[in-house]
Formats: sequence, structure tokens, C-alpha cells
Amino acid sequence: MKWLKISSLVLFLSLVLAPKTFAYPDVDRPIILVYLSGIGCHNCAQTDPVIFFEWTQKFPNILIFDYEIFKHELDNFILKREYFKTYSPDGKSGVPFIILNNKISAMGRVSVLEFESTLKFATPNSFPMSNGATTEFKDLDLNKLEGKFNIWSKNRVLIPGHNASNEDLKTILLAGNIEDALKNIKNKKVDPISVDISGGEAQFTHAVMVGDWRVQWNDMEGQAVSKIKVLTPTPNVTKPSTNSKVIVKTNIPKHKSNGNIRIIEYVLAVLLIISALLFIKKKR
Repeated sequence: MKWLKISSLVLFLSLVLAPKTFAYPDVDRPIILVYLSGIGCHNCAQTDPVIFFEWTQKFPNILIFDYEIFKHELDNFILKREYFKTYSPDGKSGVPFIILNNKISAMGRVSVLEFESTLKFATPNSFPMSNGATTEFKDLDLNKLEGKFNIWSKNRVLIPGHNASNEDLKTILLAGNIEDALKNIKNKKVDPISVDISGGEAQFTHAVMVGDWRVQWNDMEGQAVSKIKVLTPTPNVTKPSTNSKVIVKTNIPKHKSNGNIRIIEYVLAVLLIISALLFIKKKR
């Protein structure tokens, strides 16, 4: 009977102390990232496919607001300048540049790719505005966001217009199964179009219009990049960092332990508890 109680106690403490290595999906409160990139940026050609097609599968609760600043320089000129000024360390500018909040961001190919480790510990956040303010996702009006952007999530991309139900758009972004979500949303089926990213194009198998917003998605879990083309950087714009060895380090917090170390700590804690219980039993 005593050992039954001891076993129950160990099981309870194991559940309490079990390590939480990854950020688990929150259906109504996503993790929001603002991503500045440029078509023609060689470093962005390496980060775009990873962010749009790999991260969206590994972290299904992230939303990526993608602001392209070379092809859409005029549309995003003021916005990019404010984002660099507000969130970039030492006021430096360059792409790729990704932002979680005013304390956590990354610039440069290597730093942005390493940012994935930060996402494993990220929790739902507010939308980081270019001026440093934040807006909760539930209060965010997608139709009124400034600049030219796309929103990537899961197996889909939303290409903005200015006239669609804000709630319908959010439902489409957060829904696990987009086709089920669209059954209750007024939409018009259209032919899918390729979406330019740095270094290539993203292809989709389905598309609908919701208001004047274009929604595109694939049946497969991941999205494929095809028709790789040679793209030339637009002149007279913010230049990306071309030296992969020179990385602008940002204030991404260094985690004290990775997943493996946390598991070891957890096992040691359980063994310590068992040892203590055996010691107490022996004394009695």
C-alpha cells in the first residue's frame, strides 16, 4: 500500500515537472511574426522557403506577415523604415529581418534561420506595429493594415485586398482544415496564381476570393516551391547583407537549456525524489 502511494506521488510529480520543450498551438491566439524580405536578395532566397514552407508546418499556430521591400519598394518604403528604426539593433537595416516583438528579432541569413530555435519556446503574442505599438490579434483589423504584404500560415497564403469580413479572414488563417472553414464563408472559386518569393515562385492547387482577398492553399501538408527563376535585385533600395559570415546579432534570448538537457534535468529530478522517498522509508 505504501509503495502504491509512493508510485502515485512519483507519477504526479513527473507530470508536474515534465519539460515543455515546444510552444503548443493556441487556436485563438497565434504567434505572429513580421518578416521583411526582398525579391532579388540572395540571402532571402535561402530564408524564404524555410520560413514559408517549413516553419508553417512545424509551428501550425504561427502567422507570418511577409513584407517584400524590393519589388514593392514604394508601397512599403515608410513601413520598412519604421520597422528598422523601431526593432533593429543599433538602427541597422537589411534583409532578411524577422520580428517577434520589441525584444526579440533577427537580421541576416544565419540569424534568421537560427530563429527557429526561438520559436520552439515562443508563446502567443500581439501584432508588432511598425511604430512599436502592439495590437492583440482579436483586435487587429486586417483590412486596415498598411503596406503591401502576404500572410502565410499552415498550407495557405492570403493575398490582401481591403474589403472582406475581418472575422472570416481570421477564421481562414486559424482553421486546421481550410476547406471546412470555407463551407461557412461566402467565397468564389478562382484559378490559383503563382506567388513570387525570393529566388522562385510558390505554386498552389486551390484558390478562392473572399471579398477582394485572395486565399490559396495546397492539399499537401507542405507547400512546394517550383519554377526557380533568376531574379535581379531592384536598384536604389535597402541593400541586403551579402556576406554570410557577417551577421547582425540581435537580442534573441539564449535559453539556458535545450530539449535534451531539459529531459536529463527531469530524469534527475525524478530519481532524486525516489531516492528521498527510499531514504524516508528506511528511516522508518
